[in-house]
Amino acid sequence: MAQGSFWAQAEWYGTLIDQSFGRGEVFLHGCYLDVGYFLTGEHRAYERRNGFFGFITVDRPVLRRFSSQTTPRPAGFGAWEVTARFAYLDFFDTDNPRGPQGQLEGVEMPQGTLGLNWYLADRCRLMFNYYYSTPREPNTGVSSASIYSMRLGVFW
Repeated sequence: MAQGSFWAQAEWYGTLIDQSFGRGEVFLHGCYLDVGYFLTGEHRAYERRNGFFGFITVDRPVLRRFSSQTTPRPAGFGAWEVTARFAYLDFFDTDNPRGPQGQLEGVEMPQGTLGLNWYLADRCRLMFNYYYSTPREPNTGVSSASIYSMRLGVFW
């Protein structure tokens, strides 16, 4: 879904695995919800024919030579986007194969992400993210992790 500067995307996925030797079926699944908003007014167009979001056209790019447009645009501060994501994986099933010492195997993992994206040009962005996850493993219980990351994305 895309409405002006706001966009959202969600998906659920699952798989049913038929194990050999009569061990039963294993069902693993997960889901996510992504949302974002462009602070500088750009938008993310949804291409219905292909079923995905298209590229961003930055109104005032920092790096004008990396533009996908043939018409030059004035230089500026690029596009700024705030994002959030919730994801959940459930890779635990009582019929999962056991570990070497007979222990249960699998994990349930909810994860939240907050992000700030700086589009320097149409096909170049810096991504700043904070992730918080609380995986639950059947033998050791719940733990937590905080991760900070910065990435450079260049699209060809």
